[in-house]
Amino acid sequence: MNWWLLWATAIIVRRTVSPWVLCGAAALGEAFAFTWLFLPLTLARELILKGVVAAVMVVGCFRPTTVAALIKQTVALMALSAFSAGVTYAVALSTTSGASTPYPYVTWYLVVASPLLVSLPLRRMWSSLSACLRAIDAAGRFRFRLGGATVELDAVLDTGIR
Repeated sequence: MNWWLLWATAIIVRRTVSPWVLCGAAALGEAFAFTWLFLPLTLARELILKGVVAAVMVVGCFRPTTVAALIKQTVALMALSAFSAGVTYAVALSTTSGASTPYPYVTWYLVVASPLLVSLPLRRMWSSLSACLRAIDAAGRFRFRLGGATVELDAVLDTGIR
């Protein structure tokens, strides 16, 4: 999961990273996660430690040169992590079918499927959004008149034809 999160973060922050660097940074994150199994932590300490581990993974993977880049990349990684966890949990909840247990049973295939469930729709949405943003260069000036009111604005006319 860490490898996928770092890979997706690299795409979002537009950084090219070798798969071996991704593996190393993901393993570093897993080493920290493994130690949490043996250390009792309060919720506040665990949240702080998750942020620190995410920053360490970002440094190990992307080598940011400024504090702003470190923060941007860490926030992207943590947002993807939270989103992916939410999708995994939602799918797990959909399999409980009203069971009386407070927590769903999260199996390995849900954890494997979560990146796929997140990647496929987001990839399509991102390509559509980026095409729209690129089309802003081709924006035109439009003037609308309704009654006595005239509205002028720069806009992109999307006909849906590629």
